[in-house]
Amino acid sequence: MGHGIHDLLAKSKYVRFHGYRLPPDFGEMPSILLENWCWMKDILRGLSCHYTTLHESYLVDWRNRHPGSPDPFKKIPEDLLDNLIKHRYFNTGLYYLHQLVSIFDLQIHTLSTNQEIADLDVGKLWYDLREELEGMDFSECRNGFEFATFSHLMAGYDTDQRSCTAMAQDLFLSTFSHDPCNMDTWASYRRGILEYGGSQQNLLQMLENFLGRPPNMYVIVQGFLTRSESQE
Repeated sequence: MGHGIHDLLAKSKYVRFHGYRLPPDFGEMPSILLENWCWMKDILRGLSCHYTTLHESYLVDWRNRHPGSPDPFKKIPEDLLDNLIKHRYFNTGLYYLHQLVSIFDLQIHTLSTNQEIADLDVGKLWYDLREELEGMDFSECRNGFEFATFSHLMAGYDTDQRSCTAMAQDLFLSTFSHDPCNMDTWASYRRGILEYGGSQQNLLQMLENFLGRPPNMYVIVQGFLTRSESQE
């Protein structure tokens, strides 16, 4: 969605630099910025629904499997909502992509003998992990070399993700957090960041011009949590 909005609002002259088509250490910043709204209590509640509300047959099936029980909440319960927000950053580094890459990296770099290294089937290890984590059958593509071409693993994308997160949180805290739905702020962000796409040669300077100061690349999670909780 973040890339889609970036693409929609950009006004760059050349398609090569339109929207999200910019270096990866900046390209994820607008998307990560938007994640903050999805963790605001009212918005998260509005996004939620129980699957039985999607079609009457689902509710009938649920009632058949839970005789005598009251119908489930249509929206996410308040206590679950609070716990989700409270533990937003729990295991953040181990979501699927990072989990796959982390486990794969650990296993190929913790072999202790030359014989273990010689016996290692890297492709088998990669697809075994994918099957375990994704619950899918990869038997038809096990002759591939995805582990050697996977851009998130081979191109340093993990580092780019962290730099984008720091910029996004700095931008959110300094510009949006006090009034997340202020239309003037959004208009300024649209014209100061999104419209340029990747057409600016110095993207950090573009961000500095928007913030009125150099971006803080050391924004910590705790700072965001403190600000968010104080607003509740």
